[in-house]
Amino acid sequence: AILGLCFWPFNFLPSNQVVEEPGGGLRFTPPATAYTSTPPTKLLGLPEWTIIMDVKVLPPWRQGRILSYSLDERRYNLNIEQLWDYLLIRVRLGSDRSREIQIGKFFEPSSERRFTLAMIYDGKDLAVYFDGERKALQKIGAIDYRSWSDSYPLVLGSQANGKFGWKGIFYNLIVLDRAASPSEMKAPGHLFKDATSLLYYSFTEGRSGTLLDLGAKAPALVSWPGRFIPYERTILQAPRDYWPEIGRPFLRDIFANIIIYLPIGYLLSTWLVQKDMHPLGVVIAPIIVAFSMSLTIVVLQAYLPTRNSSTVDVLLNSLGAS
Repeated sequence: AILGLCFWPFNFLPSNQVVEEPGGGLRFTPPATAYTSTPPTKLLGLPEWTIIMDVKVLPPWRQGRILSYSLDERRYNLNIEQLWDYLLIRVRLGSDRSREIQIGKFFEPSSERRFTLAMIYDGKDLAVYFDGERKALQKIGAIDYRSWSDSYPLVLGSQANGKFGWKGIFYNLIVLDRAASPSEMKAPGHLFKDATSLLYYSFTEGRSGTLLDLGAKAPALVSWPGRFIPYERTILQAPRDYWPEIGRPFLRDIFANIIIYLPIGYLLSTWLVQKDMHPLGVVIAPIIVAFSMSLTIVVLQAYLPTRNSSTVDVLLNSLGAS
C-alpha cells in the first residue's frame, strides 16, 4: 500500500507531452518540458527589457510554470507561473532580495483562452499587460544582475527540474532589450516581427524536436526530448527548496508523511517487543527501517514528474515511525 501511494502511477519513463500543433504552436500537456540546451546568457545585464508571450491556457490544469529562467524554487532569475486563476511573477533583484507580483482573477481555469501577456521593465518599474491592457505596475528599482546566474536555462512549460507542469500552447515568445511603450502595447502583435528582438521564437520556424531562435546575437535553441527528461533532476531537495513559504499547499504532505509510516513503527516495535529485544533497540530499529525505506522511495520519486524528492519526506517518515 505504501509503495502504491508513493509511486503511483508507476511511470518512470513517461513520454514528453510536447506536441507541435498543425496550424502552428507548441502544446504542453504535463508531463511536458522544453528548454535551451545552453543558458541564454544574452538575457543577462539588460538595463531595460520586454517579454511578450502569445499563449493559450488549457483546462483543467490549475498550476504550472509557464516560463522559467531558473533551476528551482530557490535558484531563479525570473519565473512566470499560473496558480489557479492567479498570475505570479517573481524577479530576482539582488542576492537577498526579490519581488513577487500577484495578479488575481487573471486566468479562467475552466475555459481555454488565447491571450498576449507582456512584462515591461524600464529600469525602475515593472508593468504587466494582458491583451494590451495594463494589469499591474510596481516600482522594483534597479536589478542587481550580479545576483542573476549565467548557468540557468530558459524553460518552457515547467520548472527546470520538470516539476510544476503547465497545460497550454505557446504561439510566440520574444524578448526585447528595451522597454516597449504603452502605445505599442495597444497592438503588441506587430512586435513579434521586430527584427531587433533579442530572443524570438515563432513556434513555426523549427524542426521536429528543436525550436529556432530568430533573435539577435548568439541563438538560444529550445529542444524537447522524446522522453520526459528535465533539464536537471532534483534529488533530495533541501527543506527551503521544497517548502519555500508558509502559504504553499504542502501542509497536507506533512500530515500524510507522518501518518503513513505510523503503522510501520507500531507493528515493527510490537514484533520486536515480542522477540524480547532491548528497549533501546525497540525504539531505534523502526526509525532505521523507516529511514531506509523512505530514503529509497524518495530518491526514486525524483524520476516521477508528479512527485517531489525531498529530505522533508525522509525526516517526516522517520518521525512517523518513531
